[in-house]
Amino acid sequence: MWHPYQSVSDDPKVPIAPVLRATLINPERDNDRIYELDAFLDTGSDTTLIPLEAVSVLRLPLLKNKAPVTGIGGGVTIGFMCRARLHFGEITIPFLKVASCEASSIGKPGQMIIGRDILNRFCVRFDGKRGRFLFEED
Repeated sequence: MWHPYQSVSDDPKVPIAPVLRATLINPERDNDRIYELDAFLDTGSDTTLIPLEAVSVLRLPLLKNKAPVTGIGGGVTIGFMCRARLHFGEITIPFLKVASCEASSIGKPGQMIIGRDILNRFCVRFDGKRGRFLFEED
């Protein structure tokens, strides 16, 4: 199914981008609580990033390791590694290792970044000319 590109910023100079609506769930507490957010597909990101707020709201299991997260501008923040279950419509990733960091490091509140650690598991087709993308398991 084709998805339309969406606005990712209040700044009209920032171009539209591939964004999916996503739901995070604690993999150890099925449907206890959910956290919905916009997932920006970012081929330049090695790792999937979620906001720290999601860790708190969902009581996600933290892993022992931390990882430095470097942004495009060279700024570095600490990513607290945790596990989450992720849903994109019909697609579910049951046990996903993600880095959580301050929302300002990701974009704005209510956003996450889908990095190549997830993108490389799927068939993703970007049609910038028509402002749409395809995200499939097969």
